[in-house]
Amino acid sequence: MRIFNIQRFCVDDGKGIRTTVFFRDCPLRCKWCANPESWVKEEILEKNGFSQKQMTATEILAEVLKDKVYYQNSGGGVTLSGGEPLLHINEVLELLKLLKKEDIHITIETCGNIPTKNIEKVLEFSPQFYFDIKHTNQIKIKDYTQGDSNLILKNLAFLIKKNAEVQVRIPVIPGFNFSQDDISEIFTDLSKLKVNSVILLPYHTLGKNKYTKLQLEYPWSEYPTMLQEKDLDKFYKLWENKKHSYNNQKSSNIWRIYNE
Repeated sequence: MRIFNIQRFCVDDGKGIRTTVFFRDCPLRCKWCANPESWVKEEILEKNGFSQKQMTATEILAEVLKDKVYYQNSGGGVTLSGGEPLLHINEVLELLKLLKKEDIHITIETCGNIPTKNIEKVLEFSPQFYFDIKHTNQIKIKDYTQGDSNLILKNLAFLIKKNAEVQVRIPVIPGFNFSQDDISEIFTDLSKLKVNSVILLPYHTLGKNKYTKLQLEYPWSEYPTMLQEKDLDKFYKLWENKKHSYNNQKSSNIWRIYNE
């Protein structure tokens, strides 16, 4: 498995204190992406001083076990992130088996733009899913992320039907979905899938320096101002008005940032 970071003592990636494992590769190309090292060509990474490791499931387990006592005392565990971890389904399954034997809680962060069979294969390990929904509009998803909204929503519906533990997260991005109309459209589509809880994630620019280091242009440079929690209050009220419960756990992190 190609890993570009293992971050300890995380508190925004699931329950309790966690270790987050960041997998290389992503099926999306979000224009505001904060972790370009997950998809930029390896030769560009190496040329500009970005490192990544080829690790086995056993090696990853040895690293995350260092903090097992913290997981036990806080109700935490291990979170698989990226990139998109479920692109590496065979390796991930091997890792999940090892984590399950150690009785470690598992959270998987996913963009949902992956084969449904990959999601189905991990259900036996009873993970919690952090499922990111950037938009539900097919045209917008294709134009701004190169993704397939139909596939993403199909996978979300599949998890809900299977009674999996799913937390939907919506990154709120200026110039993309930061409007009453956009958020209302997303909420309406999610309500049809019987989603009853959302977390809104405010746009940030913490990954911009990575583009500079990689000698790449930051595609979202016309939006230099980070959103604040208060900027999202009107959208939480909209969610309430649609008579759905919502989770007021808020986080300034859309993707965890690996400081080189």
